[in-house]
Amino acid sequence: MGIGTLARVVTESLIKLEKKDLGIHTETFSDNIIDLIESGVVTNQKKSINRGKVIASFAMGTKKLYEYVNCNPAFEFRETSYVNDPNVITQNRKMVAINSALEVDLTGQVCSDSIGHSFYSGIGGQVDFIRGASRSEGGKSMICVKSTTMRGTVSKIVPRLSEGAGIVTTRGDVDVIITEYGHATLRGRIIRERVLSLIAIAHPKFRNELLEAAKSLKYVSDDQVPFIARGTYFPIEYESFTEIEMPEGLVTVHVRLIRPDDSDRIKELFYGLSEDSIFFRFLTPLRMLRLQTLQEFYHVDQESDISIVAVVGDREEGECEKIVAAGRYLLDRSTNQAEFALLVKDEYQNRGIGTHVLNQLMRIAKSKGVNAFIAYVHPKNVPMINFIHRTNKLIESRLSLEDNQHTFILRL
Repeated sequence: MGIGTLARVVTESLIKLEKKDLGIHTETFSDNIIDLIESGVVTNQKKSINRGKVIASFAMGTKKLYEYVNCNPAFEFRETSYVNDPNVITQNRKMVAINSALEVDLTGQVCSDSIGHSFYSGIGGQVDFIRGASRSEGGKSMICVKSTTMRGTVSKIVPRLSEGAGIVTTRGDVDVIITEYGHATLRGRIIRERVLSLIAIAHPKFRNELLEAAKSLKYVSDDQVPFIARGTYFPIEYESFTEIEMPEGLVTVHVRLIRPDDSDRIKELFYGLSEDSIFFRFLTPLRMLRLQTLQEFYHVDQESDISIVAVVGDREEGECEKIVAAGRYLLDRSTNQAEFALLVKDEYQNRGIGTHVLNQLMRIAKSKGVNAFIAYVHPKNVPMINFIHRTNKLIESRLSLEDNQHTFILRL
């Protein structure tokens, strides 16, 4: 748990979310732990080791905390060589390590003890707990950092660490970086993906400045499209979940807004499609996905256009996300109608994903005041034609022999 603002915010969130029966294994804690225990969030009754005990090396807080801990059998203080031992930490199933940082560079290197040559604090147990949590069954580690400092004038996500800054957590150890603008999963990612993920969670006014720095450092291509300079790539209102039946059993599908770091996952989706799926989506027998076409997937003006993806991958088991479907609409402001298109990986078709993605697109469009959806479909694309008829939202259908396409208008 640690001490300070981060510990306080985590405590408030856990209580608000009504989490129960959590356990604590931490280097230190403060008064926040009292609220966690009194609210039932922390009971320690389901811990894999040291069940029923808060395990820590020391505590820092008020007189109230010291009186609460004194002679309290729920607390057990152990030497740091035990508490911070990654081999001990990893024995806690679903261990979550939450740490903070002063700077994070675009490759994921974390500085948390100094501002340049000036030391701000010690490294503490950050690396110990990150490594222990990463090896824990179902565990994960997070670095939480505000996107800016100095009253919003300086970005904490930087092209390179400041001169003299020490690397506390290496890019090889880092798992997830979180700011108020979203989260970047870095474990197992190549440099380009890391860079794009971190820029996406930087403060909007610094995103394209960071992108230009990344281009000069050759982290990304020179024609990488700009980032949106407002808002977040992680709006909760655009997210949804569903379950589908696959040969291996039920699979959870997460639908969310597309992001620039999805480029490689979009390529994997494209190259896994059948020739028919590619032809009917792009109306040409593409053999390769050009960079411009790829970037068109995620470079959209969220004020009028939306692109979403459906992803699978059990993060609890350390699996990387895989995009299995994508949906998009583009608004024609003159008619207030939006053209939509769907793409579902062949082995995931006819399992309800397309319906879920379309319903999500419609929900978003309706909230933005769009009047209707319009689709242009090749006459031989019988599966899509049947899909549209099954939506029960069709209000107009036209076949143009000259253009060799069906035009469908759907109500939202």
